Amino acid sequence: MNHYEQGTDEWKQARGGRFTSSEMYRLMTDPRTKAAKEAGELSEGAMTYIFEKACELAFGWEKPFEGNAATEHGNEWEPVALDSYEKTTFGTIERTGFIPHGDAGGGSPDAIEDGRIVLEVKCPFNRINFFKFVYYEQYPKQYYWQVQDLMRITGCSSAKLIYFNPDLVAQGLSPVHAITIERNEQDIAELQARIDRATVERDSIIESLKKTLSC
Repeated sequence: MNHYEQGTDEWKQARGGRFTSSEMYRLMTDPRTKAAKEAGELSEGAMTYIFEKACELAFGWEKPFEGNAATEHGNEWEPVALDSYEKTTFGTIERTGFIPHGDAGGGSPDAIEDGRIVLEVKCPFNRINFFKFVYYEQYPKQYYWQVQDLMRITGCSSAKLIYFNPDLVAQGLSPVHAITIERNEQDIAELQARIDRATVERDSIIESLKKTLSC
């Protein structure tokens, strides 16, 4: 597998126009109405995502990065979280970058453990979300689709969603909690079907735009 380090020019080029794991939930969101769902229509959010990817691929447009305190917090603590997790396991941890998959997909696992387990680290800015994760094993649905897609890309058989709370270190408690999410072949097949359809829609949008804008 080819890996591209995050933030590099090669990383940006490799991601251009591809549907990535971290935003896969946008393709998997169903339309608002039952009739639209039964008709097999894509949701408004999915079409917006597809349009973004069409503009990236055809015109080099980049979606503006809308960072905030939460994203800055995650960028700061995720490497620390992965180091903390590594100290709790006897497994071999391989850091990875962006991995292209097929003609239109790709994703960036935080790491792969023992060559078969995707590791995805989350450092919630709102600490109550860490405790809910520990108590209820509750997490946003988008993370489920993210790790299923990463398993699709890497061929891994399972994934670990790792939450990290640095405040607990001073209290002598473990700052790391992980749960295992198993590979679901039915959901992975649905992911692949949505990507295939999104690719057709993306290419159709590109063709239409270029035709309309041609001199």
